[in-house]
Amino acid sequence: VQVTTLYIAGPMAGWPESNYPLFHATEDILREAGYEVINPARNGDGEDHDRAWYMRRSIPQVLAADGIALLPGWSSSRGARLERQIASAVGIPMSEVPYWIALAVSQRGKRGELMDRYVRACQAALDAKRAMAGGS
Repeated sequence: VQVTTLYIAGPMAGWPESNYPLFHATEDILREAGYEVINPARNGDGEDHDRAWYMRRSIPQVLAADGIALLPGWSSSRGARLERQIASAVGIPMSEVPYWIALAVSQRGKRGELMDRYVRACQAALDAKRAMAGGS
């Protein structure tokens, strides 16, 4: 099965800015690698909603994807674990983001550049989380 559309799954609750900067940076990187991308960080409408409201929007998006791109920390996220469980139940392949980058660009020579951008985006998200928690 050729994967052309990826859904990004990862933690939001408890992260600065709901981890949206990492979701958006990952979306840009995966698009540049050649994928269509479904980014649940774009599901909001500017209002404050509960988790169920967001999950009702994300579950159909998971089912519309050919693959799931897992962000760091996905296993500590109730929503991402549920999305992964749904994808697994219907046979949608899942892997962490670096795998999808490597798969798509192994022949295009941009792999190093895109991987470096992804690593920097992950580091920025972790630094923001540490700062929010009062750590150094």
